[in-house]
Amino acid sequence: MEEKDFEILCDLWETCNISRTSQRLFMTQSAVTKRLQKIEEDLKIPLFVRSKKGLQPAPALESILPEVRTVVEAVARLKDYAASCTGEISGTLRLGVAVNYARYRLPEVLTDFMACYPRVDIHIKANRSINVYRDLMNAETSFAIVRGEYAWRGGNIVLSQDQHYLVRHPAHDREELNNQIFIARESDAGYLAELATWMNEQGLHPWRSELVINDVETILTLVDQGVGWSVLPRICLGRFHGIAEPIRFKNGRDFSRLTHILYRSDYFALPQVQAFVEIARKHEEH
Repeated sequence: MEEKDFEILCDLWETCNISRTSQRLFMTQSAVTKRLQKIEEDLKIPLFVRSKKGLQPAPALESILPEVRTVVEAVARLKDYAASCTGEISGTLRLGVAVNYARYRLPEVLTDFMACYPRVDIHIKANRSINVYRDLMNAETSFAIVRGEYAWRGGNIVLSQDQHYLVRHPAHDREELNNQIFIARESDAGYLAELATWMNEQGLHPWRSELVINDVETILTLVDQGVGWSVLPRICLGRFHGIAEPIRFKNGRDFSRLTHILYRSDYFALPQVQAFVEIARKHEEH
């Protein structure tokens, strides 16, 4: 099997679609189909079940996928180490990023990084923190930026601490919060538990008129239009013009969340990874 064969198997596992995989790997559909057939012939086992709806991974593929991913990661790491020997920072940067960080902080970090290191190829996957963490656990990425707390046993750098705010329209400043619509957002269990604790301390029970939305920008628009109030992190309030009050618990502790850089130790040794972390940390200092 060749390097491209391992990449095809990993990508088909994600897409279950020959057409999408061919686009993502810059191959023709016929080329992907032929290579998949050749892989199955060499291994003497079917790796996918064909149907009118597309491909479904066979049990055999589920069994060998961890080893396939290990090969893909090892080859990529070998190439990165080889590129670092030239004296100029190059190679590939592969990371998963929490959606809010990707939207509100990553663009400025990437702008500086790409200006300093134009020879580095960058592959970024933005998702909810829990999904970014799962990709890291499954060795689909080696480097991740997540918000909140996770039981990661590898490398861990605290990138920032983000204060949370009660946000609302100025027209509703004097109105009781319990009489207004609370606009909630989907998040992890740790954040929701903290939010519930603060609400109980404040005697707030707005759940009877709750809206649940999974997009921060939509929530900000609704608050700007006076639809209701919400609780949002500082990172997304740069262009918010309403009332934003920092939230604290009764014991004086801030309602805040940490943003972490989680990484595998061998991957962190790469100079392009260290350079990215350095630039990301400088942006948090400003």
